[in-house]
Amino acid sequence: MDADQDSSRQAIAASNLTAEAVNALSSDAYGDISFDELPVLKNLLKVFFSDQPWTAHHETQLAALVGDVGGYWTHTLSNGATLQHGMVDGRYLLSISGGEAEQHGLFNRLFTGPIVPEATPNPRHIRFPLGGAPGPSVFYQRGDEDLDPRIERLFEDPEVTDVLVAPDFVAVGLTRAELWESSIDRLLEEVTTAFQVRGEAPESDAPTRDELVSANDASIASGRVSSGSKSAGDASVDLHLLDPDEDSSRSILLAALDDDDPRRRRLALATVGNSVDQAFVRQTLSKAWVDRSRIVRRTAVDVAADNASEWVRPLLERALDDDDAWIRWKALRGLVDIGPEASIDPIKARDNDPDFRVRLEAHTALRITDTSPVDSPNRVPNMLNTMDHVNIQIAPDPETASARAAAAIADSLIGSARDPLFGLAGGSTPRRTYEILAELDVDWSRVIGFLGDERWVPHDHPESNLAMIKTTALGRSGMHLLGIEYGDDPAAAAAAYETELRAAADQANPAVLFLGMGDDGHTASLFPGTAALTSSGRDYVANWVEEKQTWRLTATFDLIARVEHVMFLVTGTAKADRVAEVLSGSSELPAARATAVARQVTWFLDEAAASRLDH
Repeated sequence: MDADQDSSRQAIAASNLTAEAVNALSSDAYGDISFDELPVLKNLLKVFFSDQPWTAHHETQLAALVGDVGGYWTHTLSNGATLQHGMVDGRYLLSISGGEAEQHGLFNRLFTGPIVPEATPNPRHIRFPLGGAPGPSVFYQRGDEDLDPRIERLFEDPEVTDVLVAPDFVAVGLTRAELWESSIDRLLEEVTTAFQVRGEAPESDAPTRDELVSANDASIASGRVSSGSKSAGDASVDLHLLDPDEDSSRSILLAALDDDDPRRRRLALATVGNSVDQAFVRQTLSKAWVDRSRIVRRTAVDVAADNASEWVRPLLERALDDDDAWIRWKALRGLVDIGPEASIDPIKARDNDPDFRVRLEAHTALRITDTSPVDSPNRVPNMLNTMDHVNIQIAPDPETASARAAAAIADSLIGSARDPLFGLAGGSTPRRTYEILAELDVDWSRVIGFLGDERWVPHDHPESNLAMIKTTALGRSGMHLLGIEYGDDPAAAAAAYETELRAAADQANPAVLFLGMGDDGHTASLFPGTAALTSSGRDYVANWVEEKQTWRLTATFDLIARVEHVMFLVTGTAKADRVAEVLSGSSELPAARATAVARQVTWFLDEAAASRLDH
């Protein structure tokens, strides 16, 4: 690959124009890429639009993936670069030339006020300068405990993934770079309100970062360092405030790494991960890898994956055998980032992992290396894998199918060790199940119900799923039912409902999600061809359904994948062909994907709906 093209590739990434380029490519030639190929395509394009080498092997992989697209296209991008792709001598080629790096359009705006946002090398993060003196920083991730109240307010936005706070700046990360366009004003106001600005006192009673850093210096001198956030009058401070490359701080961190409290070990480990002394980081990670606490091991794999250096490879390979599925998944992601080719054997061992996310990540890594075995039981388009997690119950009639579904739901709710979260289906089919379920021996005062999906209509509208549920005996059972608070914005309503769901779950998985299936293979409001099918990192989203010219709010595949038991109820001859297609193991319809990603699935069918199955 010539130097001019390398410069152009890097300029696209530096200008944050990757999305524009990919959209142009997709509209021309990538429309037929199947769901299973998308992660591979995404990783290849991530390499192309970056400063990483683009090799002949990458070209071959992309050509094999895209195939014969029957055309050749040229696009001029916003920074003046010329993007060309299509068939050349019977092979697909992608090239780019010209163009200069420019700042993201977001920063072409004129910002006024005491804080002026700044771009960072990572397009997902924006820096908010505070005007103080430089000093040690504190890194917070979603899910951290004992947060400063101001950080908690930032995490009320479901798209915020992490916050880095220093005396002179606050940096905020979002799930996707393109979300900054709609989020910048809100977060700018929040940061301005919450944190010290050029010597002005913050409105909050909590200590400023300058005060915390000063307290940190005093704490180091006295040996008092704690693992949690403290009040303004407490000189003990969070371990995150320590500088891992300063001698006195390092000795405190080393002591904390041996503490009996796993929270202190975890915070110390996260702080060590910021050290420029890679030998120190490596030594610390090697010890943390065998820590008895899962939260410490999770932090270790997170630090290693973010390091993206070749020396972390043995540690990431070792993490592939951890009992925790998240650790295995994160280790695979880390291996993909540093190059999976040298870790083929341990990655292959995860191609049959019991966790779907791990299997899919392993499958993606193997496809990147072009060594995925042809006869792998997890090769997509067989999205249902081995079907070991799927149970099909066929009843003689709809009444019996509804009764069996009700009994299974009740068993799961009764067997839950804590107040169970129960996702409810809408439409007409589940009504009879709800009537039967309300009469069963369930302590409904313990159950928290939520909507698997909802139409963008008032709660008293005849098409509202919430309204339907409330008219059944189940709706009058005493179950606490989470309704969606409407406003003018479907996306905001979905985000608010997602926040409410996560708070209700309290880090537990939903016990049951009850689903149906439409004639087109949709489930919940995950309709074929809609944007929600590609949602990532979200539990609940707004989904525009073009065919119906309406908004729907729906649970996502991410949420479905965490439910302990997903149950489908489908009846009638009209859906027999679609049931057979979805349960064939080769379908990519939404109901098939929901079945594939779920931990445990039961399909309750009557004989009419099951009539086209190969018994």
